[in-house]
Amino acid sequence: MQKRKEREGDLPEVILPDFETASYGPVLTMQFFFPPERPFISGNHLHGHTKAGGRYLTAKGRAQKERLTREAFLATREARWEMPDYCYLEILGINIDADGDNLSKPICDILERSVYYTDRRIKDRRIMSIRAKGPPRVLVAIQAVHGKAFGYPKPSKRKKEPWPRINGNVL
Repeated sequence: MQKRKEREGDLPEVILPDFETASYGPVLTMQFFFPPERPFISGNHLHGHTKAGGRYLTAKGRAQKERLTREAFLATREARWEMPDYCYLEILGINIDADGDNLSKPICDILERSVYYTDRRIKDRRIMSIRAKGPPRVLVAIQAVHGKAFGYPKPSKRKKEPWPRINGNVL
């Protein structure tokens, strides 16, 4: 009985087991919940298609993107996160009905410009999906790597405005 109670309350230790012992830089962790009234919209269902063959962001996709961008931005402000030159990224989907590509695309898009500058700055990316007790959620961990110490070249020009935008407005 004791072991069952311990297991129910603990988060899985799958995410960042080796990064925490490394001395690369700070680690930022975030957790996004998806209750039944707002399920996770995977990369396949974010966009609709027009009759002319174009694509557009659906209303549900836009609402999810705005909500998660806001949550990521607030998490970075709370942790006083400085955008690193490069980073390692781990995404763990718990009870999410999406494969690795359709899980990583929406999450990486919302983290861009609030956690790191561009997707090109991610040096290593690990995406996992498991089934566990509890609500559907996504755990994200970002390990900062500052380039000079690890032999990476200095990144090209940074954009002046690192703040995320929603519909043209800065958060």
